[in-house]
Amino acid sequence: ITYLFNEKGNPVYGLRRLQIGSGSEYACYFFGADKATSSVVKGKGTVEEGDGTKSEFYFTETGSKAGRGYTGVKNNYLYYMGKRQEADSDSRYTLYSIPNNDGTYDTYVVNTSGRISKNRTVKDRDDNEYEVNSSGMVTSINGETVNKNESYGEPIAPVFYDWDY
Repeated sequence: ITYLFNEKGNPVYGLRRLQIGSGSEYACYFFGADKATSSVVKGKGTVEEGDGTKSEFYFTETGSKAGRGYTGVKNNYLYYMGKRQEADSDSRYTLYSIPNNDGTYDTYVVNTSGRISKNRTVKDRDDNEYEVNSSGMVTSINGETVNKNESYGEPIAPVFYDWDY
């Protein structure tokens, strides 16, 4: 995808949720900040979401999914549909469980800048202890083994533009 046009033939811009195929799966794309820059954006950058807040995003740079909001770990930061996941300053660390296609989850602990922890044990402000492996996935919470079939914290999805042009 390079450009997106509405049913009137006008170029679409902003953060958009696009249906993938005929199913219920969707992906996030950013088509620039205004009509003059209404082509798909790739790579890392700050994006204004549909509610006016600005957040850090990462969009795949190459391949058949170029421009799609990235989900997973990239350069030690956790992204969901392109949006960087971060802990709020009150908690210091937050758990986010990223869903896999098989119904399981990969759970990560991130700090206030969105950086994942690796090969260590960290505590949040409520004294919850998270043990993390070399891939950045949480292996235990307060000494209890993490169940891959369970979500421990839902990722924060982008706020999409919902208006037409």
